Amino acid sequence: MARICLNACSVYPGMTGIGQYACSLVAALRSTSGGHEYVVLRSPGHDALGDGFPANWCLVDIKGAEPMWEQLQLPGLLDECEADLYHTALLTTPIVRVCKSIITLHDVIPLAHPDLVPSSFRDLFHRWIGPSLRACDRVVTTSNAAKAEIVAHLDVEAEREAVVHQCVGHRFRPRRPDELTSVLSRHGLEAGRYLLYVGAIDRRKNVERLLKAYAESKALREFGVRLAVCGRSADGEYTLEVALSSAGARLGICELGYVPDEDLAPIVAGARALVFPSLAEGFGRPVLEALASGVPVVASGIAPLREVAGDAAEWVDAQDVESIAEGIRAVLSEDDDVRATRRERGLARAKEFGPERFASETLAVYAQLLGG
Repeated sequence: MARICLNACSVYPGMTGIGQYACSLVAALRSTSGGHEYVVLRSPGHDALGDGFPANWCLVDIKGAEPMWEQLQLPGLLDECEADLYHTALLTTPIVRVCKSIITLHDVIPLAHPDLVPSSFRDLFHRWIGPSLRACDRVVTTSNAAKAEIVAHLDVEAEREAVVHQCVGHRFRPRRPDELTSVLSRHGLEAGRYLLYVGAIDRRKNVERLLKAYAESKALREFGVRLAVCGRSADGEYTLEVALSSAGARLGICELGYVPDEDLAPIVAGARALVFPSLAEGFGRPVLEALASGVPVVASGIAPLREVAGDAAEWVDAQDVESIAEGIRAVLSEDDDVRATRRERGLARAKEFGPERFASETLAVYAQLLGG
């Protein structure tokens, strides 16, 4: 039995994809009988990780878990709790080595696509990624496509990397109409009458072209569907208002902003389709969540998203507004039989990314490092 310390300080209301990953990791490992003891570092003041943890789990509240905290105070904490392994989905790991460590590095977009990343995060990435990679024992990433980019852009041997695909939680599933009505009405939506975008509002997510494509697809006039945009700005200089003004598209746009976790799954399940024309990803969690909810997906044909969705999505050229618009029209024009086939294909694909697989593959990486 080993004692494993998990950094879940990125888990909080309104969390980013890194927080969603950490939350899913804790939930997946809780559901297994891996035989280890776990110490979970969390941000205080909320219960996003849930309660009712087993006796072999200990939760420790951490205030202000910034990079310098990890360097100056975390080593002492790891030593005090006699950790055998430390796993973080954040960018830094202690340079002072107290135990073995793993970093989950989702992507190298700041290196591969620097123009798509806010300068503040790009600077942080450059400052910490080198020391962190030298200090850690293993790099976990969430797709083979991301692994290839990491090898290409960083001095990381392929054998030090392990690919462990994320999972989709049980919250994302097909839902009956009566399960949707309350949440959708609260957000001004009607089941099956809206397209959905979920994600950050930034240049990388290609929101501006999405807005233009929606306007050009004539979806509102021909099919009577709105475009619901769910997410908050990741860059103060690039907001949804900026994207709307640049795209010249406002008619039929429903601005949802940040949506609480308990509302997100019903909103996804009630959509006519998810449209996700991202320019760069490490995994693409919203695509998987939509497939698990029985919702069609229109997505950019970049390698990570193809790795996640396989043949279950309608692929488009993210650089081409007309291609995105045509993908939207294609999905909205499908008859009931084609729509049912696409739905079943998506559900089958999503089942391949269950919590059990996520936990077992993660535990296998732990076992390799711990020698058992």
